[in-house]
Amino acid sequence: MDYEMKIKQIHYRIRLFGGILALILIQLSEYHDNDYLLVPLTLGFLGIATWIRFGKFSEEKGVRVNKMAFYMDVLVLSAGIGIRGGLRSDFYIGYYVILGYVIHMKDRYLVYKLVALIVASYSLVVFNFGQPGDISVLRLVIRLALITGAAVVFRIYVGIMLHLDQQKQDAEHMAVKDALTHVYNRNVLNEYYIDEQKYKKVSHCAMIDIDDFKVINDTHGHISGDMVLKVLANILDGDAFFEATCIRYGGEEFLLLIKGSTDHQVMETLNRYRQMLGAVVFDWQSTKDYLTFTAGVAKVADGDSLEDVIRKADIALYEGKRSGKSKVIFFQEK
Repeated sequence: MDYEMKIKQIHYRIRLFGGILALILIQLSEYHDNDYLLVPLTLGFLGIATWIRFGKFSEEKGVRVNKMAFYMDVLVLSAGIGIRGGLRSDFYIGYYVILGYVIHMKDRYLVYKLVALIVASYSLVVFNFGQPGDISVLRLVIRLALITGAAVVFRIYVGIMLHLDQQKQDAEHMAVKDALTHVYNRNVLNEYYIDEQKYKKVSHCAMIDIDDFKVINDTHGHISGDMVLKVLANILDGDAFFEATCIRYGGEEFLLLIKGSTDHQVMETLNRYRQMLGAVVFDWQSTKDYLTFTAGVAKVADGDSLEDVIRKADIALYEGKRSGKSKVIFFQEK
């Protein structure tokens, strides 16, 4: 269950509990003059809340509807306060509940928007629906100050929560992604392979090594070498028509875990990647220079461990390097 769905369930439970509690308190109260207004208002609120909870929305529309529901909460509660007696009603405590659970939404300014609506709605309710002689500007100001103060505290909390969440995401990203090329690093390799092989999805493993990469670094500098790595990573990881996971294995070596492809498709695709790399012209290259890579490919057999397929791909890669570079070699059992 994703984060948004969990929050949606929490909000619905709070609304359901609050609506049922309001109905109980209405019946227990000695004040029944306006029950014919309060009961339909509460039942209507519960009906809309249920529709929001179980309604089918697109992701974008669902977020928008959930945000609009908070404004509904404020307006319905304000109407209830007016029906119940204005400033004399203790229903205003419900404003704190709304501000309290809205912090789960990842909208840092939603708390401030709601408190502005609360201040306006509550003030209008008190002055338009309060009983003569019951209106106390001082009491109203104190309550609004408390609500505003709570909103500021909640807003600070939201900021801290979002900052910590971003730090967590950054740490998770750094743990599994290569900082230079932004493809996966070796930390995810073993777990990914084991998970995929439960469903026999990985058909081939390709070890790709840039030819004469040390010469590039020594002659043109490491910044130029880094650019080559980024370009190759983008080629290997940017093909929407070839299902493969790209991993920076180390130095100038990349590993491709390829899903559901034939030998011919793998050979054809890797050779196309070689041509794409050779077609890139860097500002430090001479006109007669072009970049190449060598790839060793191992077909994944039943029972192969990750170490098995990498070893086979490595053997094929070294055979390609030994026999002239700039080619794709499949592992052959001897």
